[in-house]
Amino acid sequence: MNPINAFWQGKLYDWGSIQLTIFNGLMILISKIDFNEDRDSVNLYGIGQSPTGYANKNFVYSGSLEIQIDQLNQIQAAAPFGKILMIPPFTIKMILGATGDGTPYQTYKLQNCRFTKNPFNCKQNDAGIFVNVPIAYAGLIQSAQ
Repeated sequence: MNPINAFWQGKLYDWGSIQLTIFNGLMILISKIDFNEDRDSVNLYGIGQSPTGYANKNFVYSGSLEIQIDQLNQIQAAAPFGKILMIPPFTIKMILGATGDGTPYQTYKLQNCRFTKNPFNCKQNDAGIFVNVPIAYAGLIQSAQ
């Protein structure tokens, strides 16, 4: 069996190879993106103490964006009634390998995204204010370009 090639000519993906687009605009004041695709799989039982089979439950999608407050304020100013929780569903597109440094393109599209909270936190001695904003979404498309 041949090993899976995990890199392209020695160059691996890094934070500098990510391009993130929301609302048809490039987001540059985001320091973290986190998204999860979960699906519970449970054992089913009949007579006896051992499973007779299994069943899968629904897919569940969740995530968050760590956004610099300046970028979040711009989004909020453009939101209906000035509330990010009122923004209609949108798509987040993330491209790995966007810098053209030899790593192959890989695209992730988070569909029907919604902000689920509008938090704020900062503390003394913070050099920049970044806010972790949770999102829900309803579909993930991954493709190589």
